[in-house]
Amino acid sequence: MMGRPASARPALPHAPEALTPEWLTAALRSGGASADAAVTSVAWASTGDQGWTTRMARLTLTYGRAGDGMPATLVAKFSAPDAGTRRFFRRFYEREVFFYRVIASLVPLRTPRCYYADYDPSAQAHVLLLEDMGPAVAGDVGSGISIGVALEYTRRIAELHAQWWEPPTLEALLVRFPAPG
Repeated sequence: MMGRPASARPALPHAPEALTPEWLTAALRSGGASADAAVTSVAWASTGDQGWTTRMARLTLTYGRAGDGMPATLVAKFSAPDAGTRRFFRRFYEREVFFYRVIASLVPLRTPRCYYADYDPSAQAHVLLLEDMGPAVAGDVGSGISIGVALEYTRRIAELHAQWWEPPTLEALLVRFPAPG
């Protein structure tokens, strides 16, 4: 499974309400962000990008010691609150953690820096602490996007797929996550 041994990680919070300064400090340290930064307070607000598979929140952090260079804001992504939904999407959560831990640094596209990524197989849940890419926003599925934005998306997706077209490194990744069909 994707998660680290339970003794090596703090218990995963399942919602932004469960985030504490102590948990965030431990998560940021274990993710390699800083060995001595200490979060003293956290405030959160919904990003508005709530679906039935995940819950997201923008975090505003205050640091006590050695907060220099640490992010003032992060985006936290949690699995769905519903256990049945988590059970159904567990493989996707695990893959997303794997993406940020292993693949993100290999792709040519700009991805948010991941400060912490973990998956708990017993709860079938994951947590990501990601760089806040604001003022960028997710597109609105209901209203669509402009032709220029669609063209740029298409170019970027083609660039991403071209990189992974039959490379030798793909075989090792497919052992971990076989492609269906």
